[in-house]
This record gives sequence, C-alpha cells and structure tokens, in this order.
Amino acid sequence: MIPQLNLTREQADALTDIADIGNLQNFYLVKRENDLYLLKTSSGFYYLKVYTKSWYGDNLVNTSYCVEHEVAAYQILQSKGLNTPEIVSTSSGLDNPLFRPFLLTRALPGKSLLDLLEHSGPSKFYLLLEEAGAYLSKMHEISFSHPGYLNSLEGPSVEPDPTHWQHPIWSAQQAQKLALEMLQKEKKNLSAQLVDELEKAFSSAEPLLRSAHTLPRFVHGDCHVGQFFIQEENVTGVVDMEVASAGNPEYDLVKFSLEMMSFFPMITSWWEPLFKGYGIEPDFERFRLMLLMAGETSFTCHQKWFHSYESTLWHLLSARDWKTLFSRPSY
Repeated sequence: MIPQLNLTREQADALTDIADIGNLQNFYLVKRENDLYLLKTSSGFYYLKVYTKSWYGDNLVNTSYCVEHEVAAYQILQSKGLNTPEIVSTSSGLDNPLFRPFLLTRALPGKSLLDLLEHSGPSKFYLLLEEAGAYLSKMHEISFSHPGYLNSLEGPSVEPDPTHWQHPIWSAQQAQKLALEMLQKEKKNLSAQLVDELEKAFSSAEPLLRSAHTLPRFVHGDCHVGQFFIQEENVTGVVDMEVASAGNPEYDLVKFSLEMMSFFPMITSWWEPLFKGYGIEPDFERFRLMLLMAGETSFTCHQKWFHSYESTLWHLLSARDWKTLFSRPSY
C-alpha cells in the first residue's frame, strides 16, 4: 500500500522554491486518500496532491499515470476555452523533494459550489446550478475517437485493452458486466425479489446504455458538487481529474445527482436548473438505470442517506418521473 505523505517544512520549502511561487508561510493537511495539502505562500494559495488510494497498489512510480490524467484533462479543457486550475508544477517520477509523483495547482478563485448552495436563497440557488450545468455541457461537447483515460490533448489513441480492467464509463458492455458482478456480491444482503428485478434490469442494460457511449466524450469521472468552484456566478474551474476519461458523459450527471439528492430535498427541484443549464434533459429510463447500477457506497458515502440500500433500490425501481426519483424513500 502506498504510504501517506507526511509533508515536512523542509519538503514544502523545497517544493515552493522549485515551483517559484514565493516564500512559504504555512501549510495544512486537507484530507487523506488522496493526500491533499494547502500551501500558503507570499504569492497566494496552492494545492499539493499525491495519490495514495488503496487500489493504486504499493508502487509509487505507478501513480505517475494519475498525474498524467489530470494534466491532460486540464489542458484539454483549457484548449477549449473552459476555466481550469493553473498547473504550477508536476512530477511523474521520484526525483523531487517528495520522492513521489505529485500535482501542484494554484487554488481556484471563488468558493465550492456545495458551500454556496447550502447558503443561498432560491434565486441564487437556481442560478448557481444553471452555471454548473452549462459548464458540464461545454465539457461534454468535447469528443474523442476512442474511449479510455485521457492522456494527451487528442485523448486515447487506441481502444482500451480488452484483457485489462476497464471503467464502466468506457463502454456499455463493461458497465453491464460490472453491474452484474456487483449484484452478485451484494445479493446476500438483498431480498430475493429485489435481486430478481435487478438481474432483469441489468441483463438488458447494454442496449439502453449504448447510445450514450456511441461517441466518446469528455467525462470528469468522479463529478462531485463540491469540486466546482464559482466566483460571481461564474465557474472558475473543476478539480480532481485523476480518472478523467473519454466515454459516457451521463456518468457525471449521475454522480452529481447522487450528491444533490443526498444534501438537498426534492422540494428544491434542483435538477430543473441543472438540466436547463445543461441544455438537454437526460433520458429518464437510462438515468434511472445508471442510478440503480451505482452501488451501495454511492448512496452511503455522504452520510446523509438514512434509508436502507434495499428500500433505496425499490424506490428507484418504482420511480416514473424526476420528482419521484430524487425524493427520499418513505419506506
């Protein structure tokens, strides 16, 4: 397992010198997995990111591809005129003060969209979500020749290797396969009737998903509400692009919605300004199916979903409109 980064003052000083970002004043650990530090210097605030999640194994050098994904994603967005974080310094090897790959970016101006939404009245609440939807729309207009992780301005140059693990974002076939595998692991905790309903839905999922995979588009891949930053009602950028891919862009809308439905009640109709800004309403049946395929941790990770996974899945299966889909189960 890759060790955590316990950043020292000596390392932080050396890093700020190399990056030429002024004199280091202070630094703080923001979070673990991945490890994120906020550096305050005489020229502003910067975020240092290293990759320590358990599934990256124990080879530090292998996390270089995480740096490459993020850098490529930001460069692609910038080339299309979208606001992005400024990349200050990167390393794909071990020859640096941290002895591991890292990404150093300037902090985005503005505040996190999640923070803004939690403290906004209805008018501003709707406007903020419209802006987020419009940014996502511009992001998703970017298309590529092949699916897979973003690793250059042109995107993936070949199809993903069928003998290696693939992300469900990349193909409808893979999305269906992983959903059925997930169900096999989770079925012991679900009723037989529910498992039967889900097996039927997942076994016929590929044709419904396929149209969203036809033309690979830019996908953030882990699109949380709090990763959008907004200043004066303009999106200044979106962070955390380590799994940015070419594939089915609706995964971003689903991930975004999972968080919104956990933090904000259905009565706010938060999806209406989001879809308005996006410019198109997603296919309801496909969206509902993708929520069903999201897995239990997608509903529990925000710690605001107070119902059992079983009741949540039954609720999603029975929903026939957005209002019902995004309400919390009553049983």
